[in-house]
Amino acid sequence: MAMVYRPPPLDPTAQTAISVNAAKDDLRREITASQDLLSARMDGRDKLNDAQFKASEDAATKSENRFDRQLNQIQEFINAKTDGLDGKINDLRDRLTTDEGRATGVGKAGNALYLILALIVASITAAVAFFRGHT
Repeated sequence: MAMVYRPPPLDPTAQTAISVNAAKDDLRREITASQDLLSARMDGRDKLNDAQFKASEDAATKSENRFDRQLNQIQEFINAKTDGLDGKINDLRDRLTTDEGRATGVGKAGNALYLILALIVASITAAVAFFRGHT
């Protein structure tokens, strides 16, 4: 009769140890894969945050530059209007000085009133021009 080979029965403790070691290996592989996935996601999030910060920074810089240009334009406008008013005031002063030499008493009061009215008209003209330029 031929002899049939039968492996010896395994010890239950050895079988448990083999199963536990296999489960540990599977768990290590899963943990490593999860760590790799988490690391990749965190790297992606860092890149996204960096891009968002850069975009915000660029937008703030553009806004600041636009604001500076607007302030410079307003300053130039004010300077131009002030220079025009200075010229008108100097003309009025020259006229008043010439007229003061000829006028006495009530005439001087009339000249002062004329100067005041001229300054008021010049101020109103500058205000109207300023507001027309900004509407």
